[in-house]
Amino acid sequence: MDYELYHHGTKGMKWGVRRYQNRDGSLTPAGIKRYNREVQKLKDRESSIKAKEKAKKYQDKLDKKKSELDEREAALKGGTASKSATKSSTSASTPNKSIKDMSNAELKAFIDRVNLENNYRTALASTLPPEKISKGKKFVEFALNKVLVPAVEDVSKNAAKKILGDIVNDALDAAKDQKKK
Repeated sequence: MDYELYHHGTKGMKWGVRRYQNRDGSLTPAGIKRYNREVQKLKDRESSIKAKEKAKKYQDKLDKKKSELDEREAALKGGTASKSATKSSTSASTPNKSIKDMSNAELKAFIDRVNLENNYRTALASTLPPEKISKGKKFVEFALNKVLVPAVEDVSKNAAKKILGDIVNDALDAAKDQKKK
């Protein structure tokens, strides 16, 4: 037999000795450097995200302004807005605008898009194979529908018959007692 010993760790590593932390839990100088590097990475990442968000807001504002200007220009010419203007205005501003603020072209484009998406979902659902039902689910449905539901119905019918029978018998007994008096 061939035996091998594998070691996973850093050279000179000792049990219970930490590189970045003292026994009392405070950080060693190497630990402080490591911690500061991680904090700086997080700050850099946060600042880059903020910069991207700011650029996105600015770009959205420019797109909205461009689409408004294109619409105004098209209205002055007496025609309809260009395809690029219509596309940018419907994609960028339609979800944020209320129905009252939308132009007829924007409303029509939005409704057409929703209808196309619904048609696609319907066509996709009709082409998919039927959903497979597991044996366990089939068994549970059978047990519920064929065994448990009829049993509950029978018990409830018998209980209702007994209760109604007791009520009728009590009423008849009361009527007989009144006749005798």
